[in-house]
Amino acid sequence: MAKSFTVTSTLNEIKNVDDIFEMVGGFGKFQVFILILLLSLEVPAAFLVFSPVFTGGTPTEWQCGNETILKSDPEFCSYNCSLTSHHSTIVSEWNLICDLGWVSDFITTLQMLGMFFGNVLTGQCADWYGRRWTLLGNVCVLSFGTIMSAVSTNVFMYAVARLICGIGFSGYIFLSMTYAMEFMTPDWRSICSSVGPFGEGIMLLGVLGYYFQDSWRTLLLVSAIPYSLIFIIFPLLPESPRWLLRTKKVEEAHKVFSYIARINQTSPVTIETLYKVADLDGNSGDQNVKKISYVQFFKNKDTRFTTLCLMAIWSAWAVMCSRKKSLAGFMTGAAVFLCALAILQLFLDLSQEPTIVLALCLTGKLFAAAARASARTLTGESFPTSIRNMGFGMVGVSASLVGLVAPQLAYLGSRWPSVPLFAFAACSLLGASISFLLKETKGQPMIEEINKPGRKLSIISIVAANLRRLSTGGAWFTSTVIPLLVLFLAASSYYVDFIKSTSSDYFRNDNGVDLFDFIVVGGGSAGAIVANRLSAKYSVLLLEAGGDPHPFSYFPTTSLVTLNLPIIDWGYKTVPQKHACFALRNKVCNWPRGKALGGSSVQNIMLYLRGNPEDFNQWAEMTGDDSWSYENVIPFFKKLEDYHGYETPESAKYHGKGGPMHIEKLRFAPGLEHWLEAGKELGYDQIDANGYQRVGFGGMDVTMKNGRRFSTYSGYIKPILDRRNLKIYRYAEVTKIHLDHTNTATGVTYMRHGVTREAKVSKEVILSAGSINSPKLLMLSGIGPRDHLTEIGIETLVDLPVGKNLQDHIFSVVGPFLLNKQESFVLDRDTNLKTFSDFLFNGSGPIVSVSGVSGLGLFSSSISENNYPDIYINPVGVGVHASLGKEMDQVFGFSSNTMEKYYAPHIGKDAYFASVNLGKTKSVGEIKLQSSNPLVYPHIDPKYLSHPDDVRVMVEGVKAALNIYENTTTYKKLGAKLAPNKFPLCEAFEFRSDEYWECFVRSYTLTVYHPCGTCSMGMEGKSSSVVNSQLRVVNTTNLRVIDASVIPHITNGNLNAPTMMIGEKGAEMVLSYWESRGESSGGGESQPSSSLDDDVSDSTVEKPVYSVDPRK
Repeated sequence: MAKSFTVTSTLNEIKNVDDIFEMVGGFGKFQVFILILLLSLEVPAAFLVFSPVFTGGTPTEWQCGNETILKSDPEFCSYNCSLTSHHSTIVSEWNLICDLGWVSDFITTLQMLGMFFGNVLTGQCADWYGRRWTLLGNVCVLSFGTIMSAVSTNVFMYAVARLICGIGFSGYIFLSMTYAMEFMTPDWRSICSSVGPFGEGIMLLGVLGYYFQDSWRTLLLVSAIPYSLIFIIFPLLPESPRWLLRTKKVEEAHKVFSYIARINQTSPVTIETLYKVADLDGNSGDQNVKKISYVQFFKNKDTRFTTLCLMAIWSAWAVMCSRKKSLAGFMTGAAVFLCALAILQLFLDLSQEPTIVLALCLTGKLFAAAARASARTLTGESFPTSIRNMGFGMVGVSASLVGLVAPQLAYLGSRWPSVPLFAFAACSLLGASISFLLKETKGQPMIEEINKPGRKLSIISIVAANLRRLSTGGAWFTSTVIPLLVLFLAASSYYVDFIKSTSSDYFRNDNGVDLFDFIVVGGGSAGAIVANRLSAKYSVLLLEAGGDPHPFSYFPTTSLVTLNLPIIDWGYKTVPQKHACFALRNKVCNWPRGKALGGSSVQNIMLYLRGNPEDFNQWAEMTGDDSWSYENVIPFFKKLEDYHGYETPESAKYHGKGGPMHIEKLRFAPGLEHWLEAGKELGYDQIDANGYQRVGFGGMDVTMKNGRRFSTYSGYIKPILDRRNLKIYRYAEVTKIHLDHTNTATGVTYMRHGVTREAKVSKEVILSAGSINSPKLLMLSGIGPRDHLTEIGIETLVDLPVGKNLQDHIFSVVGPFLLNKQESFVLDRDTNLKTFSDFLFNGSGPIVSVSGVSGLGLFSSSISENNYPDIYINPVGVGVHASLGKEMDQVFGFSSNTMEKYYAPHIGKDAYFASVNLGKTKSVGEIKLQSSNPLVYPHIDPKYLSHPDDVRVMVEGVKAALNIYENTTTYKKLGAKLAPNKFPLCEAFEFRSDEYWECFVRSYTLTVYHPCGTCSMGMEGKSSSVVNSQLRVVNTTNLRVIDASVIPHITNGNLNAPTMMIGEKGAEMVLSYWESRGESSGGGESQPSSSLDDDVSDSTVEKPVYSVDPRK
């Protein structure tokens, strides 16, 4: 919709040309017409640039390097090509091979040389004689050159024609864009740079090349047809009114503005206003604009500096866009995003993985395109109207020259492989660094003349302003840019795997069916461990519905930002809740689950918390198997750990060294010292939460290494990717488990890239698909509640309570507790270049933050038995940054911008928050199928807060947080006080009353992403048991479940640690059983243990105690 002023224009309202455009329609019908018309001219531009691919290519059989042909016919180089047997090109027509092989490349160089001269000439002409006629002249030159190329009778004539094409093209491509920009207001100018259909032109040229492959002359003539469009609509194109005003042609400018207003149906501007604007902008106007030459252009100090900076940026871009080597686009993201150093280090760490490398190369091309769009806008807005096209001409010259040399850098890689990588990385960082020296133009009025009056800014002040903009853009980067990049990388990885999936596999039997000793369904927190341990001695097929972890998963601070994104996340949702989630959209809670190797360990917030000893002792009691007691599961915790966390006198007893999973203390914990001091003041001990846990305050252990995420993919899968006994099928979603007439698992059906296949086992099928997909798959296979399966139309093979006993942790964030001192981390205030350097070089700083969590407090409620800590509170040491509320709304699904409104009064303030978690829920939900179609998501109903005791415990937790932050001397010194505004859905209740807090926890109800219990472990024969204590599915053979779904009663902390323990213990059970039978590998070669297994050999931990026969 066109913008317009709602009041009569006056001199005070209209002070520059952009104000006039706002009046006549900032982006009305006329601007849409101009944008579509001028930018559509990029289609024939793509024809010109890439037509040599079709017209100048050398057929493979004609290349003198073809040794097969040379050996069979040494005189081949003297032969002429037959047009009837080869695609028609200039090579085939004029025999440009062998000694003349250089001619085709030389002609391309001549075209580039023409672009060099075209940049200079067009820039001068457009600023001297106007945009409209210069554009028409460029199109005429282009058309003439193209037609001359098509009718050339010899190579010399063709070469001259391509030189002429280059002259017309270079100016035409930037002039069409600047011409459109000059009709736009500041808010819309960037569109001119980002929506050009250059890529569509390349694709269309490919189609034309196919249909006109028999005649390169016809192809050229057809590709010239779009140029005729400019001749048809030329009468409708007005001259740029900005240029007209600069040249004192006010009457003509008035006609143009009246024409625009008439089309946009807005109020016209008076000619008196235009005279006033001309005087305001330029005194008496720039009378000598036509006389400015390039010599005078560079005499101006400001213009010279701006031009040199932009030339350097465009030169860096030209280097990055070289496509001679796959690494050419590897690091180009740095030209767009100033966190390039951190990304560089991360990508280098991952560069040995082919899938990641290819995805990053594709991303590099995306970044290069984005950099070009940004650079075009910046260039157009940095130069005054009187010399704008001359400025574009100069930056075009630099890009053309460097573009001729840049491809040669790739050839150096054959001798020095690291040269291309560092050259492209250096150029990307150079372009990013130089951009700091230029003044910001976004949202500013276009400059109309050289030396426009105004306050002079020093280089230092410009750089400082840019750094401030960078810090304020941090929230935008994390909430918008990172999700887009993650999606792009995930899509790239998916299609790379699709291409690789066509290869044959050595595990197939004589019938063409994949045969393995074990099939592990799901490569998540437990499945990755099981696959690692079993494949050390047996053949294992690991079927994972996702791909490799996306590169941004290694950045801790992006944990929440990437939740719910397709391809990398299952994106589940609960049904509307009756007793909770009132503030969420439709009372529905998002349930993100990791869809990648490593599962949810690649997207959780990395907190490592085992649980309370009583939790595991309760498991032992419920299963009748003492091997699940705390003392007997400690060896498995120690086996997985390489512990570098909080050292205590009991560390050796409770923590392991040398295991696959690197555990370290949280490296960025704002306000932890205050938290611990407050706990001490209240009489609580400082505890090791992963030792013999009890109530108290402490720091947090996390699954990180050097400040980067360390998932089960990092610890268990990545080190053994080359293990012959392990076959990993990514993007393979299992749809059914095969059971024979004795309920023995024999294999699975899975879908991979749209193809349904089967795989067979000689020993066991092991489900590690998680608390949602493991019960779903059992029910799809006929194992579940008979009544429910009958309702869905699935034959019941084994009647078990699958999907029941669903438990989860929930939390509510209390705050902000406003501070009167600068103690917390405020994202848009405290993010700067040091933030990235701290992460890159030290693995520290805000980037390693896990959503601001800094510590832990364990508390017992009034209804807790034996002082069991059923409440745990995480202090969150972050203030209220500008987009906090919006990010919360997006990630968690709050309705009607609830959190944005709630936090709005406190933006920019220092504050602390408290995440109050329900440690032991009494509310139990269920998972059911909605259809027999395996691709339909299940019905998920956690029934949050359906038990009144859960509400009572949560309210007590909120009060505990209030007591800590408002009644301890430690926090009183900081002025900590809960913000006085009420939560939006609870305004009817008295603030701070029990009724208010009950409303608060029922409204602000979020999952901690810890679903469990849906394939509950218990005594065989009990009605509540799905698996026995050996994790075998009851009343079946060769079928186990090893993941969080077997947990019979939820622990009081984050579930990743106990889930990994279950993976280690479950794998030990499987190995013990088959080794006791003396079974060897039946589906593939046995391999000795890898170095990973040697590092964590059983000798490092005490053997677990089994109270029942492990062979059952």
